Amino acid sequence: MDIKAIRNKMHLSRSEDYFIKVLLQEITLSQIMTTAVVSIPVTQAFSQVVRLLNTHHIRHLPVIGADQRLVGLITQRDLFKNHPPKRLDNGEWYYDPDELDRLLLGRIMIPNPFTMQPHERLGDLITQMVARKYGCIPVVNPDGQLQGIITQYDILKMAAAIYLE
Repeated sequence: MDIKAIRNKMHLSRSEDYFIKVLLQEITLSQIMTTAVVSIPVTQAFSQVVRLLNTHHIRHLPVIGADQRLVGLITQRDLFKNHPPKRLDNGEWYYDPDELDRLLLGRIMIPNPFTMQPHERLGDLITQMVARKYGCIPVVNPDGQLQGIITQYDILKMAAAIYLE
């Protein structure tokens, strides 16, 4: 469903809807982004992608180059697509580290992913995520250095916190 279809389906008619719109216009990405970002250097062995995703229970892993500059993004979906895990007899999923290390992170990652900056608005981020079907957007400073990341889960956590308040 595209943004126009959503807009036609939902009409801002109640006063509460107005406040939601104002909230989305006023919250900056710096207010909700995860700043303790787990990332991986582009030169790292590919088996470390699996280790980091599993250890930190995440699905999106920014890839950084020199000076913390964002050069790519690797997702759990990219991993599954390029090297699906094997299922062991006990039902657990397994990746052979030696097989993984034959892959080059720089060739599998999404190069130069779409980014936004900390001062930008939550409503603009959500619009981009919906339009582009993204699960996350890295947040960088004007020099391209990774400052944070915002995932769909971060937005849901914020909505839950507002609802429970």
